[in-house]
Amino acid sequence: MLSAGFGSNATQLAATGASGPESQTVGGAMDLAPAATLAWQRGNDNWMVYLTGNVPVGSYASARLSNVGIGHGALDGGGVYTYDSDATERSFSAALGVTYNSTNPDTQYRSGIDSHLGLSAMLPLAALLALGTVASVIVSEDMPEATAYAITRAVFENFDDFRKLHPALAGLTKAAAVQGSVVPLHPGALRYFKEAGII
Repeated sequence: MLSAGFGSNATQLAATGASGPESQTVGGAMDLAPAATLAWQRGNDNWMVYLTGNVPVGSYASARLSNVGIGHGALDGGGVYTYDSDATERSFSAALGVTYNSTNPDTQYRSGIDSHLGLSAMLPLAALLALGTVASVIVSEDMPEATAYAITRAVFENFDDFRKLHPALAGLTKAAAVQGSVVPLHPGALRYFKEAGII
């Protein structure tokens, strides 16, 4: 793979009294970035090795305030390991690489060789945080009291089966199901809850 492009960069300095421009905008070709990767997987384990670099063909001049190229070549290589579990929806990644920077011929400066390590862990947000009401049945206030009573009774007398309908309901208790309602309880539901001693 080879990345190439055109870009622009604008730089503005606070007034210092020194001679020279206080702002400058430069546009042009950017450096080329060749890259190669090789990846493989076995079960939950994923590996990748990569090699990438910077070919300094972009617009660069050491005397300018703004540049779209970095003015020197670079080579970066490394590897990545990821453990990804479909069963738990959790993953962990570690990436280790080494970058070699060549000397900038305009400045005769070389930033040298550096290494980098990146770590990440991902957990499903739904397992850590629930927003909103766990379960609600919204009915019209015109529903007959006997109907609302019968629906509420059917759900709460078969509560274990109701909790199996969705994993988010697994830890729901009868008391928690009626707490924190954001709408008034229907008179039929309220009558059942009082008779059953839930509220």
